[in-house]
Amino acid sequence: MPDQYTPGRVQRLELDKPNRAPVMAEVDLVSSHTPWAPLPRLVDWTRVGDGSVFDPDAGRGRLAGRRMAAAGPGEGAYAQSIAYSLDP
Repeated sequence: MPDQYTPGRVQRLELDKPNRAPVMAEVDLVSSHTPWAPLPRLVDWTRVGDGSVFDPDAGRGRLAGRRMAAAGPGEGAYAQSIAYSLDP
């Protein structure tokens, strides 16, 4: 699941509620954990919706996971995944 989907879902399910109380949440993002490559493509926030915009990319992570396991993840891939996770 692309990181971009997760905060959008939290926004829709929790933060957009009318008259809601303050929310404190820990939201874990996946890309900084595994498989680090290939990183999901960023899409315009108005297109995230139910996440189906990412369906064409669904198989890419499994293939990359096997490649990364064979080669060993590098610091560069990890740094890129952190930058992706923090990109607005």
